[in-house]
Amino acid sequence: MRDGGYYNDWKFTKSFANKYLKCISKTPIRYIEIGFRSSNKKTGLGDFWYTKNALIKELNIPNNIKICVMLNLSDVVFKGKIQKKILDKIFPQNKKNKIHLVRVALHFEEIKNLKKLSEVLKKKNYQFALNLMQITRLKDKQLSLASQTISNLKPKVFYVADSIGDLESKKLDNITKH
Repeated sequence: MRDGGYYNDWKFTKSFANKYLKCISKTPIRYIEIGFRSSNKKTGLGDFWYTKNALIKELNIPNNIKICVMLNLSDVVFKGKIQKKILDKIFPQNKKNKIHLVRVALHFEEIKNLKKLSEVLKKKNYQFALNLMQITRLKDKQLSLASQTISNLKPKVFYVADSIGDLESKKLDNITKH
């Protein structure tokens, strides 16, 4: 659903979301990324751009499904530093675990903020996954630094997404060596 929002400005109905969750619950898929969490107050975007707790509480989430939301790291960074106030607002303490996983999308230049972000999310009882964007553009030294940093943080998942469309097998082989 989250990716589909690029086509409808995240204006899914709750009825659609519930049908989607029910359908997916009949498959082996267990984590569903239903939307973003964003402090970016863009106008004209639907509820699944923000995916607030109130919205999630209104959904009929099957017991075998775990909810995931995506965060663009740039949404919580200002002047090169994590803004804890913004992070606290969009990710309050997770007491009932309606959101099981936060997928954090970032560029290499933002990697210095990962430690603080992971500490805050872990303290609030969120699991996190990392998605280093445009990975095929990184030099070997950058890949090694990213690999070490990410390894030390121990995310639930590390994503390699082909966000530019040039992730050939040779490039993937090089990336996995780091």
